[in-house]
Amino acid sequence: MDWPVTESYIEEVGKLYNIQTSFQWRAGGIHNELMRKDSLTGDVYYTDGNQIIHLPTKSGKNNTRLKWPAMSADLRIRWCSPYV
Repeated sequence: MDWPVTESYIEEVGKLYNIQTSFQWRAGGIHNELMRKDSLTGDVYYTDGNQIIHLPTKSGKNNTRLKWPAMSADLRIRWCSPYV
């Protein structure tokens, strides 16, 4: 999850250092991905200049994530990923 100012901040840093920036996201956003139940992960979208590229999820298996929020107070392992 990003703060509302993150996108413009990243673009300005890219301009400052003369680095092209792009953004990537999944269909349905973070909420849909974290609360996914019996479905494929969302399609991926990314920017390439002014163009939006769509990469559909074509394979895999339906699964359930439901892994939010992280249950540990230990910041060394407190991530939303179900993988250890």
